[in-house]
Amino acid sequence: MCYIVEELMTKSSIGPCNICGEKRWGNQGSRENVRCLGCGSLERTRILKLHLDQLGLPHNGDSILHIAPERSLAKLLHDKVGAGYEAADLHPELFPFCEVRALNLCCDAESLPHSHYDLILHSHVLEHLPCNYTAVLFFLHRALRPGGHHIFSLPILSGFYEEDLGNLSEREAIARFGQSDHVRRIGRSNLEATLGMIFPGDLERHRIDRCFDAETLRRANVPSDQWTTLNSSTVFVFGKSELRLCN
Repeated sequence: MCYIVEELMTKSSIGPCNICGEKRWGNQGSRENVRCLGCGSLERTRILKLHLDQLGLPHNGDSILHIAPERSLAKLLHDKVGAGYEAADLHPELFPFCEVRALNLCCDAESLPHSHYDLILHSHVLEHLPCNYTAVLFFLHRALRPGGHHIFSLPILSGFYEEDLGNLSEREAIARFGQSDHVRRIGRSNLEATLGMIFPGDLERHRIDRCFDAETLRRANVPSDQWTTLNSSTVFVFGKSELRLCN
């Protein structure tokens, strides 16, 4: 996917990118001044990095599965764990910046090795899957070692959950789900009845303002209108024991 990025002046309250140190920012669609012009990180990518730092992850020697790897994080993670870093995606050719193996989550997630990874990461992947996304989450979580972490984000929108696994036209998909290759919308109004059915507990604890203080978020260039709701920049962090039926 290609973006037209417009350079903007750095705001005085914003620090350098917490991933690459770049100080210049550009637009991402209608969201002004949120895309790092150095590594391409978005708000959710920088929040994910804040969570990794808060947890002290990754450790040397960790085994990581990074699905649809962001350029901004791939080198950082690979440099930390070396051969323990594994990147995967349905379309490896879209990621020329690192070695990526082919992985079809709808077909291959069930065969992932049990209790193998210390860290599993993915961002805005689940809305693309033409299959039961909670089953995929289960299989991914099962692949965690005890003490491991599953960290991910997905576009959370207003309203209710909706999906269509049929052969939608691009026009229909855009109208219903916001993008031509999306097959579902994750609605905030009934999130407890969807994502909450597989990850029990108060999902609101993952709200950005409940995880980090205002100064940290401002310096990481996370706009304040994203702090107080579960939304497309929210990053969920679940430990191995937090998934129903998964030990």
